Amino acid sequence: MTSEERYRLVLAKFDRARHHADELVAAVKNYIGKEPYKLGFKVGEDGRPAYFVETVENVPTLIPTTVGDVLHNLRCCLDHLAYQLVWVSTGAPPTDPNRLYFPICESATKYDKRKQSGDLFFASAGVAAVAAVDSLKPYKGGNDPLWWLHALNNVDKHRMLITAGGKAASVDMGLARGMVKSLVQNTLFPEEVREGMVRAAEELAKKPLFFKLADPMFPLKAGDVFFYDAPGNEFNPDVKLKVYLALGEVGITPPEPIDQLLHTIGKAVEATINTLRPCLA
Repeated sequence: MTSEERYRLVLAKFDRARHHADELVAAVKNYIGKEPYKLGFKVGEDGRPAYFVETVENVPTLIPTTVGDVLHNLRCCLDHLAYQLVWVSTGAPPTDPNRLYFPICESATKYDKRKQSGDLFFASAGVAAVAAVDSLKPYKGGNDPLWWLHALNNVDKHRMLITAGGKAASVDMGLARGMVKSLVQNTLFPEEVREGMVRAAEELAKKPLFFKLADPMFPLKAGDVFFYDAPGNEFNPDVKLKVYLALGEVGITPPEPIDQLLHTIGKAVEATINTLRPCLA
């Protein structure tokens, strides 16, 4: 088998992960496009108006299962790479492939211990391949995206990764629209000045004006208050909440947009393949 053939076998799993990632992007876009987070308005006992999440539609199971498909294929891609590297080094297919994994560890210390433990990959791969893997620092704190892949894939083997949920990122408070109303009623400015200001405010009101939340909310759920208005203000139908689907696991990674997180992990896997490609010859 040529090095190019080995490389293409490894890439097959990577390409499959990319296919699932495209499906995932479409599914997330469809879910968010239906505005699954309905907003409510209430006035508290202190007189402060509040905008809150009234109802939340469940995230379709297609989304977490497809996340799992992406992670699984990316992890398999690296294990296929480890298999081919050992084959190149020994001159024969590994006789015990069930014990052969691309090494990714929880810490640098555990990585070093694995190297000394008689691990099949380290015992069988060539010196150049091991040195190349060392350079990648495939452990938490050294190469976090690879660690996220390893840890999240392990979680997905046992339960759904739906601590993937909505994350409130920013809010459009409808300020420009309120400004238009205020200017129309204001008689302090000369008419020609006021008309110009109204036109400018109307143009501004045509586009969303989102402000980043100081404390992004995750996972977003019914009852969560995301914006307190000034006392005395009435309900403004123009208030909007920007939500994206995020994936986060305590002890692994904070909540990040699913597509961004998987893109980061995918780039780390791609870099690993490219680093080790010369060792497939």
